[in-house]
Amino acid sequence: MVDHTHKVIMHGNRLVADMVNMETGMRGFLVGGKDEFLEPYHEGKKDFSEMMRETKILVSDNPAQVSRLDSIEKLANQW
Repeated sequence: MVDHTHKVIMHGNRLVADMVNMETGMRGFLVGGKDEFLEPYHEGKKDFSEMMRETKILVSDNPAQVSRLDSIEKLANQW
C-alpha cells in the first residue's frame, strides 16, 4: 500500500510539472513571439494527457480520487 501511495504522489508531481511546462511555453511564446518557444507547451500538454490517463488507471479503485482527477483535467483543458 505504501508503494502504491508513493506512486500516486509521483504521478501527481509529474502532472504538476507537465502543467508548469505548458505555462512556461505559453509565457515564452507571449514574451518572445517565436513559435519554437511553444515546444514546452506542446510537450507538456502531451505528457499531461498521458500521465493523467495513467494516473486515472492507477487510482481507478478510488472513485473520489478519479473524480478529483476529472476536475483537474477539466480545469487544465479550460486553461
